[in-house]
Amino acid sequence: MTPNRRLVLLGIVACAVTGLHACIMSVRTENVTHGPGRLSYAGYSVEYLDASPHPGTPVVEGTVVKFDVKVRYSLMRTDRGHLQLQFADGHGQPLLVGKETAVAIPRSGSATAEISQEVSIPAQQRDLMLYVFVVPEGERHASGELRIRYSVARHK
Repeated sequence: MTPNRRLVLLGIVACAVTGLHACIMSVRTENVTHGPGRLSYAGYSVEYLDASPHPGTPVVEGTVVKFDVKVRYSLMRTDRGHLQLQFADGHGQPLLVGKETAVAIPRSGSATAEISQEVSIPAQQRDLMLYVFVVPEGERHASGELRIRYSVARHK
């Protein structure tokens, strides 16, 4: 038995023992992370609720994929701001520079928002990172972000 087959069987047994929900949660938390400063910045935050395609789902290079992300945010630092969606390669280098999507958001202690963008999946990438930022009005950069990872599959 090959090492990869052994890992797959081990994963199936673990899912059977812990339940499907636990397996889905472990994949979600591996592919959805927060940037530095998540707990330390004052007056705003962003938290993952849902995404389509689901985090970790392989996307095929050369295809156009619509990404939909639903988050819970807090914005108390200013009266207005925006939720920004940005794509990067697996090393954090921005892709689609100048084509970032943003949605205006009002001041709120806790609210939900959705942001979407269609993207042509670039070739020769191993991973595609999707970043979601809350940017208070008057600021150029946020202190923390939500990161969602997608693996890039080769076009057959």
